Amino acid sequence: MIRYQLGAPAIFSWQSAQHKRMQGEGVTRDISPLGAFVFTPTCPPVEATIQIEVLLPPLTQAKATTRIKAEARVLRVEPNHEKGVASGFAVLSNGFNLYPATKDKTKSEFNDVEKLLESWRSDE
Repeated sequence: MIRYQLGAPAIFSWQSAQHKRMQGEGVTRDISPLGAFVFTPTCPPVEATIQIEVLLPPLTQAKATTRIKAEARVLRVEPNHEKGVASGFAVLSNGFNLYPATKDKTKSEFNDVEKLLESWRSDE
């Protein structure tokens, strides 16, 4: 399946073995209609079922954004073994659901992800 390189903010959550709701955020490396790879310091375990939401960049001059959401299964986790290399994980889903464009206030939920992305860029 073709994957498209796309660095977009993502938030995700899953339930731990202790039934606690866990949450993480990161940036996609690539995405396909049925999956994605997410760079993040907080990786869910392999085989975990997660809810993931990706904020797509505006396609026009408007400042509206589009979200895609999915329930997905974690296929693999790639831990950080080298300095300057981010850890991440790959997921597989039955497909993403597309949500209509919204106003700028949506971005406020992703402020921490945007700061994380900026810090990764400054490390390059």
